[in-house]
Amino acid sequence: MNVMERPPKENKNIWWFVGALALVIILVVLWIVWPHQSVSKNQEENQAPVTENNSAAATSASFTNSVMPEISEADHLWGDKNAKLGLIVYEDLSKSFSGTLDQSLEQLKKDYSSSLKIAYRPFIVNGSISVQAAQAVECAFVKEKGWEFRQDLIEIVKSRSLLEEDFVLIANKLGLDEKEFSTCLADQQKALDLANRSKDAAKYGVIGAPTLFIGDEMINGARPLNDFVDSANDKIEGLNTIIQRKLQ
Repeated sequence: MNVMERPPKENKNIWWFVGALALVIILVVLWIVWPHQSVSKNQEENQAPVTENNSAAATSASFTNSVMPEISEADHLWGDKNAKLGLIVYEDLSKSFSGTLDQSLEQLKKDYSSSLKIAYRPFIVNGSISVQAAQAVECAFVKEKGWEFRQDLIEIVKSRSLLEEDFVLIANKLGLDEKEFSTCLADQQKALDLANRSKDAAKYGVIGAPTLFIGDEMINGARPLNDFVDSANDKIEGLNTIIQRKLQ
């Protein structure tokens, strides 16, 4: 009877060593190339604010929040403060989406002038030109030129990107004192106040601009006036339908 010859014990040890070494090398390579994510201890530092709700889902989404903002003295208010229905808009005047929404808001002002009031609030992203845009409008409001300044910014962002030199150009156009305006625009306390107002929006679920609150409904994105069908083939209410429903 033939007996299979067994490999020497030394060969088994060599192959075990080679296999273990290969496994260690593979684990080291995976550790080096695998993407590592650094997570801050402060959760807010890891949440990048959204400044444009340009997806179909964001444009069509609406929610009912448990905590809703209320119009306050700090808001720039259009319309009768005793109007039946209030609308609050968080806007980033450096972005075209807020400019697009403003066209709808202007039409709503005409159609519901006696029953609608609109409160405008800034939504800014630190480190971006949206900070200066919001502060420039605040400085113009001090001189009772805020609405005009805001509208000029909107006209710019609907056609091109906003530039830093645009602020002084608009100020000059509106007859504002350039030195006073520049001093106001550089006021760090005013910038801090605006940042706190924008940060305060987070408790209402606002993470980007534009965001609307109509009564007890939150609407993300530049919602059009008329009803439409979204990418999921769902029928979505336009601003006209929502306001008519709220006023009934």
